Amino acid sequence: MNVISLIVFGKSFTKDDADYRLIVQITVDFFVLIRNVLEEFFPFLSVLYRGAVDRSVKMQLLIQKEFGRFVDEVRQARKEGNERKCACNEYLKAQETDTEGHLNDIASINTSSVVLMNGIIMLARQPEVQESAFAEIKANIGLDRLPNDMDDLPYIHAFITELLRFRVPTWVGVPHSNLKDEEYKGCHIP
Repeated sequence: MNVISLIVFGKSFTKDDADYRLIVQITVDFFVLIRNVLEEFFPFLSVLYRGAVDRSVKMQLLIQKEFGRFVDEVRQARKEGNERKCACNEYLKAQETDTEGHLNDIASINTSSVVLMNGIIMLARQPEVQESAFAEIKANIGLDRLPNDMDDLPYIHAFITELLRFRVPTWVGVPHSNLKDEEYKGCHIP
């Protein structure tokens, strides 16, 4: 946890530090909350988890308050001319110059990197898929421009769809299901 804290906030803790103990407790409480994904598979159990929503809201407020303090410390250090070498400081710097709101997309960075990593792993394990995908790109797009016409790349589209199905890009990786069977555009969704 210290390594992550150093990277994100430029701050380290000792095991006796109250902030360290609080972060550990928040982490434990968070994992206790998310283990209730059984409700996703067994909706009839939802009556047992009614308090989980209230606990989730309280957890979110606590996380915002406590981690907000760390962000405020980094912000204050910037004002005093003692910029910390950390991701939070870089983010605050970028906020000052981001006129188009690109920083709002930062949450997608992890999901995108996980999908790319899984894609590379799948392509390395199945070179014939890599060869077919490359051949389709070369034939329809060429090698001198970025693709902007997915309609001409059905194999690539199918590969991406399979990648997202095979390895869920969320860190929890819990598959979701419908509460009842549905029909959509002629497709049965159980």
